[in-house]
Amino acid sequence: MTGLIGLAICMTLAGVAVWFLSTSARRAHRMLAVLGNATQVAHPEYRMRLQPPDGVFSLTLPLSFERQSSGDSNGRQDVVENALGDLTVVPSFPSTDMTGYLREFAGGKGVDPVVREAAEREVRGLGKAVRATALVELTRPLAEPELVEEMKPYGFGPQDMDKYFFMSPAVPAVAKPVFWSALGGCAERGLGDCDEHSATKQFQQWVGSLADDDRHNLRRLGLDLKVLRDAAADGHVYGFVANWMTREDLLGLLRKPDVRNIYVVEAVPQSDRVPH
Repeated sequence: MTGLIGLAICMTLAGVAVWFLSTSARRAHRMLAVLGNATQVAHPEYRMRLQPPDGVFSLTLPLSFERQSSGDSNGRQDVVENALGDLTVVPSFPSTDMTGYLREFAGGKGVDPVVREAAEREVRGLGKAVRATALVELTRPLAEPELVEEMKPYGFGPQDMDKYFFMSPAVPAVAKPVFWSALGGCAERGLGDCDEHSATKQFQQWVGSLADDDRHNLRRLGLDLKVLRDAAADGHVYGFVANWMTREDLLGLLRKPDVRNIYVVEAVPQSDRVPH
């Protein structure tokens, strides 16, 4: 009898261990998908690479990052949640030159000849041997296929996963538009079987995975669940970040009827840059 009781206890403990490990794996995957992507959405100024969370009760999600405006500013931040799924460590990122431009973001507000002329003067003042990072505003919201077709000569071919799209107008509460980065593809972003080549569909899939219970953690990261859901339902692009651009590339973009404005975030000698 004692042996049977011992066996039953061992089987129960084994079952609990299997359940616990399975639950921990699901928690880690969901943390990556929800909070990892949310951190990137909240900080368009940076390119982030997500890594699998580590831990048992408390989970730590490492993020490697670099500024959108430069490829030589690597760093790391951690997102930490406790056993209850509440954020206990919220990463902090310093403002960059792009932060000020995001406050002025006017994607979707139509043509403004004065703004476009000022942008053209700034672009023409760039040297020929520089590469620039630019924040591009669109005159009207565009569906991604239309945007890809129009911008194809400038790095938005259908196989291009390095898409950095603004999915809404400026959100007054945070002074930034809603952002989505397709960098790293579906697997890295914890999205499973998503569309590798459509940043918009990835964003919509991510928002669709968010639950009302995520509202508190999202708010701590500076995001509003209703704003995200509205942007996903809209499904249009209001602007984008373009890297590794020449002066002629930027002038070509300004000639596009759907480009409202271009902010040159950074321009450095070509020898100092690595394509992104």
